[in-house]
Formats: sequence, structure tokens, C-alpha cells
Amino acid sequence: MGRKFWGGELPFFCHSWLLFPGLKELLDENSNILRFQKMFEIQSVDFQFREGEERIFDCLMEDPEKYPENTSLQRNARKYLKQGGRLGSGLGVIAAD
Repeated sequence: MGRKFWGGELPFFCHSWLLFPGLKELLDENSNILRFQKMFEIQSVDFQFREGEERIFDCLMEDPEKYPENTSLQRNARKYLKQGGRLGSGLGVIAAD
């Protein structure tokens, strides 16, 4: 769909919490997020913003204990954050075939 929207010229770059490699620890191997990740070569990871928390929980809180646990991703991310983990963002590229 990206090629249809942006055109066929590669490479495509994406910087998103969806490309954070640590999500592999939080998600089932059949997750659509992980399928999306597999389309990219992750070039770098940063922790500059808390986009992952904001997208997963629909808010930002200082105390991870207060985050909801309505989905398996929320439960796993909350546990990860409570253990001192941080959710970052990845920069990925889809290169020419």
C-alpha cells in the first residue's frame, strides 16, 4: 500500500515506536506489529520520545503502575515499564529489491 501511496521509488524510511525491536519481548510472534517490523531493516533505535507509551495506553503517566491493562500489549508493556524498561522508537528502511 505504501508503494501505491508514495510511488514505487525506494527506499522507504519509517521512524516509529512500531519499529522498536524490544516489542518482540512484549508481543506474540504472530502479531501484526511484528509482521510490519519484518518489512524493515532497523537502522537505529532512540529513546527521545515516549510515543510507544502514548500509543499503547492513550496517555502518558509518570507511574507505570497507573497504566490500564485492557489488552495483552498493555499488560506486557506495563510490566516491562515497571521493571525499568523503556519503550523506544526504531528507524527502519525498506531498500530496493
